[in-house]
Amino acid sequence: MSRMATWFHDDNLKEAMYQYVQQGLKRSEILDFLRRDFPQCPGSIRSLERRPRHFEILCCNGVGIDDFMKAVENELKGPG
Repeated sequence: MSRMATWFHDDNLKEAMYQYVQQGLKRSEILDFLRRDFPQCPGSIRSLERRPRHFEILCCNGVGIDDFMKAVENELKGPG
């Protein structure tokens, strides 16, 4: 059995990660909480990057929708 199998279908891990992201925690803070609450999961920044992608959790790093829309509008006004 691979190490991934221990977290791959873990709904508790998915929910916890979603909550951590919603709270706006930094990666290092999320990793600390995951190590505490889910010691069976590999604990590195690289593994932390894979898990949200697997669970389809999107991180926006505190960028509001208005700022995002303005950035897209500015890009569309540019060349090409």
